[in-house]
Parts: sequence; C-alpha cells; structure tokens
Amino acid sequence: MHDNVLHVRLQSCLQAILDLEQSFTDTDLKSCAELRELFVTLKESLGRLDEIHCEAEDVERIEQAVAVFLREVKPTAQILDKKLYSGWILQ
Repeated sequence: MHDNVLHVRLQSCLQAILDLEQSFTDTDLKSCAELRELFVTLKESLGRLDEIHCEAEDVERIEQAVAVFLREVKPTAQILDKKLYSGWILQ
C-alpha cells in the first residue's frame, strides 16, 4: 500500500486521540503531568509522520488499538463532552 495512504490513516488515528484533549480542562491537564506529556508527544509525532516508514500491518494494528481505546473511553468522553465523541469515526 502507498505510504501516503498509510500516513493518512495513521494521522487519523493520532488525531482521534488528540481530539480527547478538548474534553479536558486546563486544570485537568495541569494536575496530570503524564497525560499532558502524552498529548505533547502525540502532537510531535503527528508533525513527523512523513519521517516515519510504516507497513500496512502496523497501521492496521494501530487502527484496531485506537478503535478499542476509543470504545473504552466512550462513556467518559460522552460525560465530558457529548459533542466530542459523536465526531469520531471508528474503522
């Protein structure tokens, strides 16, 4: 599969997780340094996707993992921001 398509799929996965950041207040993020650092790392990774070589199997595993993760956080995300979860598209 073409790298551009894989990068778009990977970008979609990372963005879906980054969208969760909107559901946290500044106070939440300040009180949980580890969570804040994870969002920063994901944002940095999103900016470097063109440097990453990925195989279709890797992207498929990441997509599956993100889908499971989003299903697990769905109830929490709905409580925090009902509009947020409605925009996620799980593959």
